[in-house]
Amino acid sequence: RVAGVRRLRAAMFSEIRVPPDTKYFAEVVVLLTSLGAKRSEYNAGKRVKDLLEIKRVHFKPIDFNRLAREGLADSGEAENLAIQKLLQQNKLQTSGENGDVVLPQIFIDGQYIGGAEELQDMEDDGVLDRILLRQDPTWPVDEILPGVMTIEEALRMHAAFGDYLSDEECDDEEDGVDELGDDARDFMQSPPRTALLGVPNLCLPLLATASLPSPVVCGQSMVP
Repeated sequence: RVAGVRRLRAAMFSEIRVPPDTKYFAEVVVLLTSLGAKRSEYNAGKRVKDLLEIKRVHFKPIDFNRLAREGLADSGEAENLAIQKLLQQNKLQTSGENGDVVLPQIFIDGQYIGGAEELQDMEDDGVLDRILLRQDPTWPVDEILPGVMTIEEALRMHAAFGDYLSDEECDDEEDGVDELGDDARDFMQSPPRTALLGVPNLCLPLLATASLPSPVVCGQSMVP
């Protein structure tokens, strides 16, 4: 059960550890990798996530590790839309002769700001909040994914799943995201099911898996 919870929690790659603050309504898109073997890129992405989560800023994560394995054409619609728009606008940052994608990279209201260090510098200089609050009249607004992966969806997901695991457990299990497949992702996008099913919250991750013995016993409840 705990392993199933960890995998589902890892699959929610936005890692909503605290509910985001609705006062920050600028769109923040973060391209990163969940592949721990790419230690430098992974750690830099974690620094970005940690800073944004401490500030309770909602962000839209695009996991290039999953995109690379699935192929861009087979990726989720939101991720595909984001990458295609960035490519069309010539905003996707690459490096080297092979054109490797720089990770992480952060876009606020469609404007590229850099990576972890640049984000921290903006915070230290006191300019980040003005941009996130859309109080800087010189900052253009050109959202990459308008109406997609919204803060309202993030708040709903936090209400349903936000208290399962510690941060350390989530970090240790991020590479488990693909083990659940499309059924888990569909489950996470559906309305919360706790009240409907009347089963303990801990059982919900089991219901998201593609192949389960029937019935599944969760505590004292029988789930068909």
